[in-house]
Amino acid sequence: MTQNCSSKYVNIIGNISLMEAKTNSIIGNSSFDNKKYHFSQSSFDLRKEISNFKSWGNQEIEKRQVELAKLAVKRWKNKP
Repeated sequence: MTQNCSSKYVNIIGNISLMEAKTNSIIGNSSFDNKKYHFSQSSFDLRKEISNFKSWGNQEIEKRQVELAKLAVKRWKNKP
């Protein structure tokens, strides 16, 4: 996260990405610019998409959260 992020965005789904423990240990709390490389090398499309953002702050997290919500509704439709 960058300084453009408020603490309320730390643990919301738009700011969370699944990753291997080894990669997570390597990137830790480093800058978004440093993390972008690792995201771009991911075999997971949802994580790879994060590398397309130019910066990472409240607006980007909210945008990703909306997109993840749309994906979830589409993927897990409520069947009668």
